[in-house]
Amino acid sequence: AGTGEAAAPLRTFNAALNKAKPGDIVRLLPASKPLSASLVIKNRKGEAGKPIVIDGGLNTLYGSVKLEQKDCREVSPGLYLRAFPKKLGELLSLRYFMRFDGMTVRMNRQLKWKRVAPFKAVDALQPGEWTILNDTDVYFKLPAGKTWSKIVVEEPTLVNGVQFEGECDYVTVRNLIVDSFWNDGYNIHGKCRNIR
Repeated sequence: AGTGEAAAPLRTFNAALNKAKPGDIVRLLPASKPLSASLVIKNRKGEAGKPIVIDGGLNTLYGSVKLEQKDCREVSPGLYLRAFPKKLGELLSLRYFMRFDGMTVRMNRQLKWKRVAPFKAVDALQPGEWTILNDTDVYFKLPAGKTWSKIVVEEPTLVNGVQFEGECDYVTVRNLIVDSFWNDGYNIHGKCRNIR
């Protein structure tokens, strides 16, 4: 029910963006922790000298989530299986990564730079490594000396941090940090021009 002014903010980014006109600023209110969210900007147009500005307020959008031990099965000491309910598909499996205590491990699989290493065999995994079998089963070994109670294991769940779609013109995004998304932090598709 908010008006979108500082004293009466809107609840969601989409509600604010839908009200934005050329020259307006959409501000994300400061959050005390990273936000598990994606921002989709579709068919939004500012004007020359009057862009629609999205100010992230120095918030961080975070595209990965913590795995819980209950979501995995220990196959052998230190080796775990994280089974997905459906196939990841080629695009997602090629870009999958894991994070161990904040360290991103890509296993030399960086599709956008044409350096795609084959998946390792499960029995060849070293501590702190992972692999995918059958497009559904992720096997990983905890880093040496780590147990579930002493490590944060994460995997990507959101595809893009900020995604432009359709026809967008004169839109500026500032003061927004994006981290650990499956595909891109910032992704621009469609007929998008004058994006900053």
